[in-house]
Amino acid sequence: MSPALFQRFLFAIVAFSLFVISGCGYHTSGHMVRLPSDVHTIFVPMFQNTTQTFRVEQTLTAAVVQELRSRTEFQVTTDGGDTADATLKGLVNYTANSPLTYDSVTGRIS
Repeated sequence: MSPALFQRFLFAIVAFSLFVISGCGYHTSGHMVRLPSDVHTIFVPMFQNTTQTFRVEQTLTAAVVQELRSRTEFQVTTDGGDTADATLKGLVNYTANSPLTYDSVTGRIS
């Protein structure tokens, strides 16, 4: 085996080993609970909307409540925060619309 080929082979092994050891670093959010342990009930009032987009605060509030109910063990309430351990408030201050696909032949977007 020539010295140049051996060096390439050695470099490939070292690079592969470092890649395997380091991992990709990918992880999903939501695995770490950052709330105090005494929080069991969360009150989510309707988000505030400072934009001109009609009913966006209702859509976002409903989506957040649905995600909290489906992905966490917290009891989520939307009526009255007197009995809740924590309150999650939201503010919508910017909205934008952009097409997902554009057909240059017909000029249609979706």
